[in-house]
Amino acid sequence: MVQQKAAIVLDADSRHLTVPYGQSIKITGKAVRRASDGTLKPVPVGTPLQPGTATVGADGRFARTLQGYNNQVSTTWMYERSYPWLQYVHATTQVDIQYPTSFSGFTARIDAANRVTVTGTLNHKAPTWKGYGGQPVFFYFLPAGSSTPTYMGQATTAADGTFRRAFTSDRTGTWSAQYRDSDTKHLNSASRLDEVAVTP
Repeated sequence: MVQQKAAIVLDADSRHLTVPYGQSIKITGKAVRRASDGTLKPVPVGTPLQPGTATVGADGRFARTLQGYNNQVSTTWMYERSYPWLQYVHATTQVDIQYPTSFSGFTARIDAANRVTVTGTLNHKAPTWKGYGGQPVFFYFLPAGSSTPTYMGQATTAADGTFRRAFTSDRTGTWSAQYRDSDTKHLNSASRLDEVAVTP
C-alpha cells in the first residue's frame, strides 16, 4: 500500500501560544493530503485528531480545545486504525505557560517606636503551590483618607518564599505587597490589605 503524503497546517495564531497554567487553549488549522493526481485535498471528513476528541471537517478544517499544562502540544491523527493509506504527520504548538502567584500570611505590625514590620510569603504554582524564592516584592502604603498608594520599597524573598521588611511610619494607613512577573512565566499578584494605626 502506498501512503498518500499529508500535512497538518496550523493557523498562524495556533503555532505559539502564551496561556495561564491550566487555562483552556484553542488550536486551529487544516489537514490536507496530496491525491494521486497531485492536487491537495482535505483528509477524509471525520478523521479523528489526537490527543483529544476533535475531528476534521469536510473542508479539512479543525479546532481543538484542551488545557494548557504542557510546553508543547502535538496535533496528529489515529492513522493506523482509521486510514492506513494516509501518511502519519504531526504539527507542534509551542506553549508558554504562565504560572499563578499568590501571597499568604501577609501582615503589617507596628511597635512602640512606630516601626512597621511587613512579613509574608510569596507562592507560585509550578505545577504545585510552593514558596517562590529569590523574587522581588514591592511594598505600598495608602495613607488614611488618601486614594493614592505610595511606593515604599522592596525586598527579595528567601528560598522558601518568605520576606520581611521594616519601615518607620508616622501615619495611619494600609500596607500591601505586590509581585510583578520578572521572567514572563508568572502572573502578577497582590497581597491582602493590612491597616496599621499609628498613635501620635
